[in-house]
Order: sequence, then structure tokens, then C-alpha cells
Amino acid sequence: MKKYLIIILAFMLLPAVLMGCQSSADSTLNYGDITEVRISESTDFAKVDPNYFEIYQDEDSLLLFTDLLKNASKEEGIVDMIKPEYDLKILYKDENDQGFHLWVGESGEKSALMKVDDTHTIYTVSAEATDKLIALFE
Repeated sequence: MKKYLIIILAFMLLPAVLMGCQSSADSTLNYGDITEVRISESTDFAKVDPNYFEIYQDEDSLLLFTDLLKNASKEEGIVDMIKPEYDLKILYKDENDQGFHLWVGESGEKSALMKVDDTHTIYTVSAEATDKLIALFE
């Protein structure tokens, strides 16, 4: 009887353990080996608008976006954001891609990023990164 109880408890705990592992993996931002960044005006949450107004492939721009993702800080709490300003589609050397929503702050303020496939989490970037984004977009 004890053996059956242990087996039942194991099956009950397994989904919780697996969900915990999945959640931590999904909260990271991939910032390595970026080959291209496409930018469009955002139309809605959970998708990237394919009408790109700018495509960056030069080394300086790719380094800026790499640093942006690498240094972004995950914010805790419930997310309640207005419609995004921009969508980013980031392409990687391994042929994967990732979509983001971007809110650019004013000069000297932080900006915010959100994965298109995870609209419950935001990441903030420094005021210095915001100033670099503003300069890039001008």
C-alpha cells in the first residue's frame, strides 16, 4: 500500500516540477549571434507586424540590440501595458528568430521589452540604452 501511495504522489508532483522548469527557461532572453533585426510599428499584442520600416544588419546596430537583450532586467509583478510602439523580429545565426514588443522611453528614461509569446512578462533596459535606441531610430 505504501508503494502505491509513493507512486501516486510522484505522479502528482511531476507536473509541478516540469512546469517550474519550463517557466524559468521561458523567462530568459536569447541575445547571442544576432544576424538581423527587423522593426515595424506595432499593431497589437502577441504578434509582430510584418510591415518592417527598418532592417538592421550592420555590426554596430546588432551589437546595440545584443547589449539591449543581454542587459535587460526582468520585472516582477503583473504586467499592464499600453499598446506597444514597435515590434522587433530578431533573427539569429542558427536560423531561429524571436519577436518582441518595444516601448521606447524618453531620453534619460528606461525602455521596456516584452516577448511576443509571453505577454505576462516585461524587461526593462537602461536609460543609456534608451538614448542609443532613440539615436538609432532617428
